[in-house]
Amino acid sequence: MSIYTQIGNDVTVITNLTRYAIIAKIFGIELKLDDVKVLTDKMRTDIRIDEFNEGINRLVVLYGAGFINEDTFCVMAKNAMLHIDDLTAAENLVISQAKDEPEDRITPELLTNALRSAAYSKKYQEFENISFDEALQMTELAHVEIVDGCMRARDKEFLEFLMNIGEPMGNINDDKCEAVKEEKTNIEQLILDENSTTDEFPVIFDMKSAAIYSKLFDKAYGRDFILYARKKKMKLDFNCNDEYEKFVRMVKLHFEIRHYERIRQICGRKVNWFDYAPSVDGNISDNLSSLTEMKPVDLDVDEEYADDELLEKAVAKYARNLPFSEDTVFEVFHNGKVIVGVLRNKKFAEIDSKAFHSQLFDFNKIWGVIQMCSRDGQLKKQGECIVIPESVWKEIAPEQREYADRLIKEQYHRLVEHRKANKLLQSLSDLKASAESAKKIKEAGDAEKKAAEQKHIQDKENRPAGVET
Repeated sequence: MSIYTQIGNDVTVITNLTRYAIIAKIFGIELKLDDVKVLTDKMRTDIRIDEFNEGINRLVVLYGAGFINEDTFCVMAKNAMLHIDDLTAAENLVISQAKDEPEDRITPELLTNALRSAAYSKKYQEFENISFDEALQMTELAHVEIVDGCMRARDKEFLEFLMNIGEPMGNINDDKCEAVKEEKTNIEQLILDENSTTDEFPVIFDMKSAAIYSKLFDKAYGRDFILYARKKKMKLDFNCNDEYEKFVRMVKLHFEIRHYERIRQICGRKVNWFDYAPSVDGNISDNLSSLTEMKPVDLDVDEEYADDELLEKAVAKYARNLPFSEDTVFEVFHNGKVIVGVLRNKKFAEIDSKAFHSQLFDFNKIWGVIQMCSRDGQLKKQGECIVIPESVWKEIAPEQREYADRLIKEQYHRLVEHRKANKLLQSLSDLKASAESAKKIKEAGDAEKKAAEQKHIQDKENRPAGVET
């Protein structure tokens, strides 16, 4: 019987397998492998007329060797999930371990999960693409597990974390070849339901990221690093320890701080930049940052602290050897945020940064009114109060009058001090003038006396001989 009566001219599975069988016989190859798994009649019938390719070639051998079960074979073979790079990597791994001790070889469960995970990631557009080698690194993690190629959270805490950061999750249906994203409200219900199990948790579409997050989740500031990396759009890999350590050292435990001492009391109990701004060239500058040096503060801690605790430690370290007074304001820059706080009862109390930098009143207008009243002598004291004309007072907006009142009092006291200084200067001037006048009188008297003495001597010398006086 001719060989070619047994071989068709198509590219189906059965045609190619017949060809390989003939080739094996020609080369005298007769394999005695009693432990080779055999497909069921139904499965053989289902795929015999499918197109034969390198992928099905490798998948069949992996099945025969017992590394994948019939369900996985069916799912991958019938759903266009035969990716040659992944199947080749899987076979190469098995071959490389063939002579190893059984306990050192990859288990069928691990290989199956890795193959199916990689296949799902390429089959459904909702998934993020991963390779077989990457899928192998996702096994035996604390917060995720892979069953039949699908990754799910092991615990509700991690599931809730993934939900809160917006990781896409859902369900897949191999029969319909579709992946459906799960609604957030459904995931929240699973988290709240005390009876829900991990089998009910949605499938995680971005398996690589979830695996990396699982490794970082329990590290000190690991969750903060995950959020930071997502915000910065960092591409994390399984070996991201350097990036994590750098984040902890240079971001989480690094602060930059400056402070402002209170100079005046115009704003009362409200903590506002105006009371802290120095006068530059006769003007009060609202650009505090340009006048104050920023200093770095790096913490060295052995355990994880909440953000408010880290902030308190950073301010305490900054202020350790400096004598700060009550109401000193600290401006802290940390992890892209600006925190403003005031020293109250020797403790750092956070305040609203926007309120601190806000304009509470129209200083130029109020100051103009004060200067005018000062020039015209209209600032007067009545008991403990400093008053200005009612007509002038009405020019100031009602909500700004408390600040105007304090500015007026401050200006009045300055005016009084200025007058005292002028009186003192006047007294000193009078004393100096009197001293100079007395000196001149004395000098004039001395000169007159000296002139008289000189004249007497001269007259005596000119007198005729024999004449006595």
